[in-house]
Amino acid sequence: MFKLMKSPTFTTKVTLVVPTDDGQVEQTITARFRLVSDELTQTDPVTFLREAVLSLSDIADDEGNQLAYDSDLLDKMLALPFARVGLIRAYFQALAGAKLGN
Repeated sequence: MFKLMKSPTFTTKVTLVVPTDDGQVEQTITARFRLVSDELTQTDPVTFLREAVLSLSDIADDEGNQLAYDSDLLDKMLALPFARVGLIRAYFQALAGAKLGN
């Protein structure tokens, strides 16, 4: 039976394609999103992600220490173009249930 939830949320893996001196490296984090209105998906990416992202995990500092999610961490992640792309891609793929192919 389908449940019509007032505020649907979902958690998914996010693949980030991180540029390095040795080329692009894929790294993954976990994001918990809330379903947002279609109108909000048409806004700028940062506004959309500030509303859609509920939490991020599997993120470490330079020393490998796990970082706790807070607004400062979200700001730092949203400042990275490759993080914004990965988060947006993961949000819409999770909604569509699609996997990227070749």
